Amino acid sequence: MKTRLREVSREHHISFDGQSFSLSPEQADQIARRFFKDLGIDLDLPPFYKIVPDLKSRDLKMKGYLAKNIDGGSLISLNFANDQFSLRELSGLLHEYGHAIHHILAAQASGKSRTRGIAVAAEPFMEGVGKMLNRIVYSKGFMQTYLKDVDGFKEPVIQDVLADTYQDQFAAVAILGINDALIEAELYDIVSSHPEKNIAQDLKRLIDKHYRGLLGIDWANLVNVLPLAFHFPGYRGNYALGYEWAGKSLSDVLDVFVDEKGNDKKTVDADELKEAGKQLRTLFAKLDYDYDLKKSFQVKE
Repeated sequence: MKTRLREVSREHHISFDGQSFSLSPEQADQIARRFFKDLGIDLDLPPFYKIVPDLKSRDLKMKGYLAKNIDGGSLISLNFANDQFSLRELSGLLHEYGHAIHHILAAQASGKSRTRGIAVAAEPFMEGVGKMLNRIVYSKGFMQTYLKDVDGFKEPVIQDVLADTYQDQFAAVAILGINDALIEAELYDIVSSHPEKNIAQDLKRLIDKHYRGLLGIDWANLVNVLPLAFHFPGYRGNYALGYEWAGKSLSDVLDVFVDEKGNDKKTVDADELKEAGKQLRTLFAKLDYDYDLKKSFQVKE
């Protein structure tokens, strides 16, 4: 019988050859805390202990993932509404913890309450970091390190299939984001306003490059896109662009789990992970209200 794997979005569990398995919210939270602790970010200690995960399902609770700034960047709720977690929810949990950690470190460094809004550099950069965290959860190295003792996830064949399946999911989500960005480019008249930097053509080239090899992006073709990313008025446009260049600037973290060819590493080096965590904390602290991200990356006009 041919092995089949699918994620069921309504029930939020994994089905593998007819067998279902999933994580409890408590298991997922412990895995997330262990991962960030290995990065040198202890969620049980100040300043991160005020991050409040709301993982319990209840009637009329809003579904979806949310990191909400409640009290000057120091009290943040992570909102989930499912009784059981699959890798999708686990990756979402890491993504939202990333937002919360970013808010706190940036607020500490700048003395201000939170990072800036969606349509500026810091926020799409953070969404790019979130995408990188989503990618890491589905890597074989992450599963072998953090899920090896969890029933159902520990079998190597399941890890292999999950990792391979995620590549298709990654492509589908990114294509939708880029298509939304193209629509926004037309709505905001970006194309006609910048004929010398045709963002629509750059995004179309990005689709072509990106999905011939997911991590084999030709970054030279993004030179004309990047300057617009810092002042792009569209919500989805910032997501689409941020996902592409944030991962490159945080390659120290991604490299712990993925090799230079984009293939998953099967083991994770603890020292490399801790060093990568230092780089992540440094970047989070810098991304405050006044940080000139464009200048720091020396983007060529």
